Amino acid sequence: MQARDLKRPFRHTGFVLDCINAVLCIGVVALAVFILMDFRKFLFLFPFLFLLATVEQFVLAIKYMLRKMTHRAALLYIMGIIMAGITVLSMITTF
Repeated sequence: MQARDLKRPFRHTGFVLDCINAVLCIGVVALAVFILMDFRKFLFLFPFLFLLATVEQFVLAIKYMLRKMTHRAALLYIMGIIMAGITVLSMITTF
């Protein structure tokens, strides 16, 4: 096995994680715009907005962990945990 073959699986994994992240980003922006159209009517969607942002943070953390950038990954994990707390708080307050 050559050295370039060892890096190949991560390239595909990185691409998949980037695609998942792009879809999540589009979802966050679309949901935010949808909520802002009529704030009072779509207030119940806030927890889902925060949930998408939380998942996005964890996907990025996994990507950086695979690239052996542990400091960035740790920061993203911490931010993901904070976002998960905000998600739970928004669920409690809106439902």
